[in-house]
Amino acid sequence: MLYTFLGARDAANPIAGVIRGAHGDLYGTSEYGGAYSEGTVFKLRGTTETVLYSFKAGNKDGAQPVAGVIRDAQGNLYGTTS
Repeated sequence: MLYTFLGARDAANPIAGVIRGAHGDLYGTSEYGGAYSEGTVFKLRGTTETVLYSFKAGNKDGAQPVAGVIRDAQGNLYGTTS
């Protein structure tokens, strides 16, 4: 086990798998947690987790992602939300 998600501002309920970035970091999503409890995009570097983005219901970018992310050749992350 690399990391135990704590919920709340951290992340909660990561359903999808993770992908590896160019430098070995792992990137994924959580259905809940984050600043608004509506899901996150997170990065794991070793055993340290960083929330890269917190989804907020009502915003134009959606909320509660249940799928993972993909990475393009430039390192940009893309994904979907409900």
